[in-house]
Amino acid sequence: MLEIRQEHDAEMGVEVIAPQGEIDISNLPILDQVLADVLERRPRRLVVDLTGLAYVDSGGVSSLLRAGQRLSRQGGQLSLAGGSRFVRRLVQMTGINSIFPYYETLTAALGWVPASGAPAPAESLPSPAEESEAGRERLHSERGSGSSEATLSAPRRTN
Repeated sequence: MLEIRQEHDAEMGVEVIAPQGEIDISNLPILDQVLADVLERRPRRLVVDLTGLAYVDSGGVSSLLRAGQRLSRQGGQLSLAGGSRFVRRLVQMTGINSIFPYYETLTAALGWVPASGAPAPAESLPSPAEESEAGRERLHSERGSGSSEATLSAPRRTN
């Protein structure tokens, strides 16, 4: 089941939506409708708080991309905040965090809005190569200095 909490500050031009549960093909129309309703208000910023999501499929990512592109054409900015380990990994692997600012928390996403309306610089997620290197280092330290070594490969991005 999907529930979406919404908050808005008309004076600041900031909208927050916080989907709770899972986003998949069965409930994608709910997310699309909420995003369409929010974009009708033409906010300067839309922050999508991913903290309450356990799962997002490719349809959910596509929906966010479409909303962000539409908001950009209106002169606004979509930002992403929070998320479980799975959701953060999905954000990283799809590259959506290189398109829209990503913040570790909703507080960080809302904490700094300059007069120009541009969002604060996003915190970056580790690249797949950095994450893979960290995994190799962790694996090597767990195995000790033995002669056998496992090789981990970085996940591949497809465009």
